[in-house]
Amino acid sequence: MKENLSSILNDLTSINYYYDQYISSYSFFFLHRKTCNLDQLVDESTFTKNFSTRFTSIGPVVNRLIPLKQLTKLTFQCQNVSFQTLVELLYVTPNLLDLAFESMLGYADYQKTSDQNDIFRTVSKTNRIKKIAFNGEYRLVKAKLLVSLCPRIENLTIRIYRKDIESIILFLFEKENENIRHMNYLTLCGGGPEASDTVSYLLQSKTKLKDYSIRQTFHKLYLWW
Repeated sequence: MKENLSSILNDLTSINYYYDQYISSYSFFFLHRKTCNLDQLVDESTFTKNFSTRFTSIGPVVNRLIPLKQLTKLTFQCQNVSFQTLVELLYVTPNLLDLAFESMLGYADYQKTSDQNDIFRTVSKTNRIKKIAFNGEYRLVKAKLLVSLCPRIENLTIRIYRKDIESIILFLFEKENENIRHMNYLTLCGGGPEASDTVSYLLQSKTKLKDYSIRQTFHKLYLWW
């Protein structure tokens, strides 16, 4: 039994969660995870579009399958993830390096209370996230929360509207913003065909950043420095 399981799962490095009710189906892996060596193999998890975050806390449920502390990449393709759920998951995934998600439901509740939230403060001090891709609507208040939560970020990908470009760029590159001191790569999705000219103008006239490179395709703008 041990040899067969090890052979079948030898190349398994990630687990996808399609439906919340299917989690119980992974009990096979849970029962044999030591035999299958899952504790050493799996370092990525993806919650697909059909997954429902109806659980009060996803962390304990997923932790039954694999130790969350070993995850280095976490992806949410579903659009019903609350910001609270995100913060709680980051609290129990201290070695996470790469995070991708679609929504920040309920983020407004953290606008004025994040500094008083013990879990938020702990995550901000201890998480190691270097790469974030946020595919939801990105506004200034979300930008402030996100970089405050993940101050070691190096690579940021966001979806942005043209009218929000100025406020986001000025916030990210203001001299006093210590939360983005490690960042060196920014990808803007959306923003219109003139986004490159707008960003270049803002960087040259309203920030201290002079040494940078910028490239724009039809849908995306890439900025590195």
